[in-house]
Amino acid sequence: MNQQRWMREFVRIVEMCGLADNPLGFAQVPAAAASTLRALETRLGMQIFQDGPPRPFLTPAGKQYLASSLATLSRADPVDGLDRELRGHVRMCVPAAFAVHQVAKHMSRFHARFPFVTVQVGSLCDPPLNEGAQDLIIAVGDLPPGDHVVQHLAHSEVVLCASPDYLDLRGRPVQPSDLPDHALLLPQARSERDGGLQLYLGARRDTLTSEAAFRLGPGVTAPLICADADMAYASALAGLGICCLPSFVIEDALLESALERVLPGWNAGCLTLWTGRPARARPTQAAQRTLDFLLAVFGARHGDPWLRIAGCETVAPSP
Repeated sequence: MNQQRWMREFVRIVEMCGLADNPLGFAQVPAAAASTLRALETRLGMQIFQDGPPRPFLTPAGKQYLASSLATLSRADPVDGLDRELRGHVRMCVPAAFAVHQVAKHMSRFHARFPFVTVQVGSLCDPPLNEGAQDLIIAVGDLPPGDHVVQHLAHSEVVLCASPDYLDLRGRPVQPSDLPDHALLLPQARSERDGGLQLYLGARRDTLTSEAAFRLGPGVTAPLICADADMAYASALAGLGICCLPSFVIEDALLESALERVLPGWNAGCLTLWTGRPARARPTQAAQRTLDFLLAVFGARHGDPWLRIAGCETVAPSP
């Protein structure tokens, strides 16, 4: 990322997370935004923000960098000021699990910043995106059909976790071969060939040796097999067994110690998150501000921000 791109990212995070106006700011910087700010601090060699208490704020060095960024960007590409009087209706398509576990908890901040903008959130099962039914999208994994202008958001590892009560009772697996002795909450297979669970040690599947991969076959005994992430999540919280879920689903449970990561370093893959808009026309001002918010809150440049904020190891790649 070049200097101006870093500056633009920094200004977006400061504006949308309220680091320059604490009364409207987050009580804590979101995981992805914090990850990007820490990466910028490493690049600059100085601390630019403090994550409270009582609220996040810019350090004197951060304020100086903000002033420098605004001056540089205004010469190259003027940065629009925030408009609390902005009005509009934004139709946004988001996968259900990401909407519930990530978007929902940040909407109060968005509303405080833009009180007259209504965001209509639908799932990927709503009217097809290529019919122009949506202003913005968040996609996890494969991009949806249609012509879109897309931007990378973040990576999310799919990891094993269970409740501390379950692990205290049944023991903590030390290696993947211990898993068949546990109650496993498995995702529903798309086909017979996809049944079971494939685990990887590290981030890149194409370079893995047989020692760095482990497969649980479809014949493994499991008390629950389901396609719904929230059912697996709720069952794991209740102590039913070990589940495998994206980090963005389990972030809060990890932070609250309601769930514990199992077999750190191993994962069942790494999801790429995207955001975008239809390429057919320029976005409305309300849609652009919503997009700025999504990029500021969920855009992470390095690793898996949800694992990192929870103090867990992450092997997710950089974009």
